[in-house]
Amino acid sequence: MFAAFLKPVRREFLFAFIVVSLALAFGRWWAFDGGLWTWGGLFLSGLLFTIAGHNWPKLHALDVPARRWVGGALTTAALWSAVMAAIAAASALIMQRNSPYYTWYDWFVNTDGPVTHLDTNGAEYVLPDMGITAASVAWTYLILVSAFLTFTITGLAVGISLRRWPQLLTMGISGVVALALLIAVTIYLSWTAYQRAENPDVVFPIMLESWQRFLLVLAVGAAPAIAAWWAIRRSLRNPWA
Repeated sequence: MFAAFLKPVRREFLFAFIVVSLALAFGRWWAFDGGLWTWGGLFLSGLLFTIAGHNWPKLHALDVPARRWVGGALTTAALWSAVMAAIAAASALIMQRNSPYYTWYDWFVNTDGPVTHLDTNGAEYVLPDMGITAASVAWTYLILVSAFLTFTITGLAVGISLRRWPQLLTMGISGVVALALLIAVTIYLSWTAYQRAENPDVVFPIMLESWQRFLLVLAVGAAPAIAAWWAIRRSLRNPWA
């Protein structure tokens, strides 16, 4: 199953795995906002699966069974998402432990409970809802897995649909709308986290808990995921159309 999907692009996957995993693990420690490195990993993952999906017509011509290829593709996407989400979550949560203010720069990180921090004079003070608990770790990982799954499966569908304009247009519209919504919410929640840390008594009209963020990612990813499944099913019937 894996061989049917990975064999033609094994070098690309190996190179991408090294680059993306290193970027997710260490990039945020080097420069820029931590969330930007997560976004970069998501986009590169989507691009990788787009390239892999574009190979389907050639494999179909070699009589590779569609069911085996799709099974290998979806299994690979799931494993890729699980591993990359674990790397991103571990790196981000370590940074959050070192600095409670990190959550301002990485919406994917979920925090829970108060945490003490030292000011520039060495005095301790308490920051509400900026600590790390088992629940916040779990929600962070689930959100990242969902995001990587959305990008990889959408990328796969785009790659398969490159020769079919109806499917490609559907994927493009659903993907752009979902991405715009997710980016807008990311910016808003990062801003509210900053404002709440500066003034704990401030109340915002929209304040999402960890489980609500997870549901938001699922809801936003539902449109491109459904469009991806439709595009994959239609494109597999006639790969060269």
